[in-house]
Amino acid sequence: KEGETNPAAVTAASLRLPRAFQMLPEFFVDDVTELLLFTARVAERQPRFLVDENLDVFMTFLVVLMGCPDHVHNPYLRAKMVDVLHHWIPPIGASTHHPWVQKMSNIFDLHPIGTRMLVGHLLRLYVDIEFTGSNTQFYDKFNIRHHIGEILEYLWGIPVHQQSWKLFASEEAGGFYLKFVNMLVNDAIYLLDEGMKKLPEVRRTLEAMEDLQAWNRQPPQEQAERESALRQNEDLLRQDLLLANVHISLMEYTTVEITRSFLLPEMVERIATMLNYFLKYLVGPERKQLKVNNPEKYGWDPRKMLRQIVKIYMHLAAPLTGEGDQFATSVARDGRSFSEELFLEARGIVDRYALLSVEEMEAFDVFIEMEAF
Repeated sequence: KEGETNPAAVTAASLRLPRAFQMLPEFFVDDVTELLLFTARVAERQPRFLVDENLDVFMTFLVVLMGCPDHVHNPYLRAKMVDVLHHWIPPIGASTHHPWVQKMSNIFDLHPIGTRMLVGHLLRLYVDIEFTGSNTQFYDKFNIRHHIGEILEYLWGIPVHQQSWKLFASEEAGGFYLKFVNMLVNDAIYLLDEGMKKLPEVRRTLEAMEDLQAWNRQPPQEQAERESALRQNEDLLRQDLLLANVHISLMEYTTVEITRSFLLPEMVERIATMLNYFLKYLVGPERKQLKVNNPEKYGWDPRKMLRQIVKIYMHLAAPLTGEGDQFATSVARDGRSFSEELFLEARGIVDRYALLSVEEMEAFDVFIEMEAF
């Protein structure tokens, strides 16, 4: 609609499609999406493949239908549209002078419908994919949300999309955006918790294999079973940490500007206990069990995660309102994981490895002082 800038106001009701479209079989939309996905994969290997094609109408097709379950009921088909957009994102570190990078950057930066609606529709699909009706929905949602998260991270770096996101979050703070934050926190808790539990298992098996004499005394069948279990745990660990990193990163960069939904009474204690729980894993006595050889093999970077967790603490404590104080109170009230010693240990590690800037260290010191009282 003319003059609308808030994607929260752009709903299926305001995107009235012809009744003839609603009568079309689903495979019409699926075929177009499959074609776009195929050409996107080809373009990654042959960048000039789509350089001269006008993709604006297809961007409209993807953005509009991806966020409208009334028009496309199948959530997996809408998720396939996310896959197309994920392939369209310019590669990190790619030269901005490359024709393909320029073309796709312009589409994301300048497409009039995309700049208004893309963030809102991605967030809606993030929520909608929770319940697909499939018997594999619990596991499917993580992979789909991983791609959504990577697209959102790219869009956050584009001012027009960031502004659209902030407006959406402001107007839907106690409604839809709160639902999104709740699912984001749920996913982060599950994925990180699973990763933290698997790291010691992988560590124990690898240490046992290093003692060749003891390892070879085991029956061959037992060795084979333990090696098979190790490979499975390593695969699951990689996947859990890959997905968890996207969720934690999303919380880190968005809470610089968007805090209201995180600080509402129904959410503030959950986010505080989550942060405390993982801070205890990262800097408490348990952290010794999280050390493994070649941590990069699993996507495990405890220093980076500690830096992100600390920054989220500071972002949520920063608002110059009672909400920031309420967050600090919720952190200190957590009887399961909170202790002042834990924050002092975190402060020492952060300082030792220079994980924060001078200004950030000062802000963290202020936060620790708040918790001490």
